[in-house]
Amino acid sequence: MIVKKISADQIEAMRVHIERELSYGEPGRVGADETLSVIAAYKEAAAEAEQLLDALRAVREALDIPHAATVGGDEVRDQVLLARQTHAMLMIERLVDGKPHWGIGQEVSFLRERLAENPATGYVTGEQARAARAAGATYEESVTPPGPEASAAGDTPVSPAAVTAVMRRASDLIDQQPYGHVDVFAAIAQAAGEHTDRSDHVEQLSGAVLAVIAELLGAGDLEAVRRWSQARPHEVVVAFLSAAATAREQREGGRG
Repeated sequence: MIVKKISADQIEAMRVHIERELSYGEPGRVGADETLSVIAAYKEAAAEAEQLLDALRAVREALDIPHAATVGGDEVRDQVLLARQTHAMLMIERLVDGKPHWGIGQEVSFLRERLAENPATGYVTGEQARAARAAGATYEESVTPPGPEASAAGDTPVSPAAVTAVMRRASDLIDQQPYGHVDVFAAIAQAAGEHTDRSDHVEQLSGAVLAVIAELLGAGDLEAVRRWSQARPHEVVVAFLSAAATAREQREGGRG
């Protein structure tokens, strides 16, 4: 818990008391221990205030990512932002509820590690597009992300609604798994199997869902997704998948 040993009012009261005592010209009446306690309390409060300010900076880093140059880029940006926002909110909830896993500084460091795993990449920003045009690129060239977009779902398209449904069901299945044991791949495969009875489509659907998760996490491959899920608390994985599914549902509903 984040507990102040001496409140701000107590510090102020001590300061006033010390100043009053000193004004009488009898500094000897002020105990050394009391004076040292006031100094230590000020230092402790200042250090905690700086840590909380750094936490706010980290939240700003999580949310303040460049805007995309195109509508398609906005979709990618939304997914990246969702992942970063989810991690920031988890830290905020722990700090506000007074239940951090570690101290404030360690919580902030953990958040920044998660942000590094979810960089604002995979789309062309407005600034990048303007710079490309200024350098002589055509509009099409200026807004095209470098390299082909990889798809783990093969050549047959998988509907966004199916991906969202499987992601939502996988979140529920993981929530039912023994605490501390998270097998994202098995949960997604089971959810895909419940969604369709075509074995070839199960593989494609599972791949599409994993591709979305990898993109949200900024993971380079599926093994990175596995490592991420195994290194996170059970409730974090559930919350992440649930939040991702909700965001996709809202986005799909807005297009309908």
